[in-house]
Amino acid sequence: MKKLIFVMAALSLAFVGCNTDKEFEQPVENKALKVVVNMDKPSFGDDTRAARTDWEDGDEVVVTIENNIADYCLILTYDGTSKKWATTVMVPNMRTGVFVEGSISNIADDILGDATEVSSIARAAYFSSGVAEIVYGNLSAAASTRASVTDGLIIATNAGLGCSWKGNNTPSSGSRFGECIMICREGEFTLKETDDSYELTLDITMQPMVAQFTIRDLKVEDDWRIWVDAPMTFAAGGYFTERGIYINAIEYQNLGYCHQNGNDISIYAVPWQSNDDIPSYMLPEDVDFDTLEEDFYTTCPYYVNIHSTDYSIDFERDFGVKGVLEAGDAVIVDGPYTSGAEDKWE
Repeated sequence: MKKLIFVMAALSLAFVGCNTDKEFEQPVENKALKVVVNMDKPSFGDDTRAARTDWEDGDEVVVTIENNIADYCLILTYDGTSKKWATTVMVPNMRTGVFVEGSISNIADDILGDATEVSSIARAAYFSSGVAEIVYGNLSAAASTRASVTDGLIIATNAGLGCSWKGNNTPSSGSRFGECIMICREGEFTLKETDDSYELTLDITMQPMVAQFTIRDLKVEDDWRIWVDAPMTFAAGGYFTERGIYINAIEYQNLGYCHQNGNDISIYAVPWQSNDDIPSYMLPEDVDFDTLEEDFYTTCPYYVNIHSTDYSIDFERDFGVKGVLEAGDAVIVDGPYTSGAEDKWE
């Protein structure tokens, strides 16, 4: 399977951003940290019914600054009530490599040096299930080959670990779910030191790494599971290296993290862009990559199964071949309870 280096994708056919200029103060040792976050949130596709047009309570974004991934990073957490971002400075435990909460004092001298103001590149990644752990260490053999590096800042998310997370859905223990992932390759940060505070400004524009698939007239609270066999790969979590941001494919799993979009449920996955993206376990029997037509990936159909956790309610539908999608695209289909579509689901 082609290893998923991050996909350079159009933000979407119709980009809907929500800029926020939010300030807050949090005390740290001798000086306060004042943060201004300017961050766009894109929607998916050209149909507003499928769009997530604003940040939601509990959304988390991991930010690296000055490409210094081994020594510090930030976690931005959105408060849906105040409409502000809380900023947590993260530094590694020198013994374990696991990042723990620190303070601006831990990193300010390293960033500023002899200057009182520094600007440089900021990179960011959003994972919809939330961050479970951040650690700096050796990448897996597959990841190392993919990135041509041996070390990175590894972001383990709740969806990738298969444990419960903040939000609408709680998977059973051990399940891995594909999640909504967005990244920013080249944002900007500015850190300025004053007599009584540090002022950090972040300017970040997010890009979807996945396409959004929406099924009408379903509620997450009814505890649906959505299984998809289609020309796309579910992903969860990822890592930062000095060369860029990478996302992790979830192999042998076709379950999507369910997100409520109005009256509908959406899931997210990375669309295939070539035969190299096809996992070997999804090839037809007795077929190998060497015998595939160059555009075989475009001929794969979309098969969807929707069921309750106990399988007491179970629907399935074959949507046939739908063509090539890109990250940032949106597909909306009628669900089994949509008026006029009941007979389309078995």
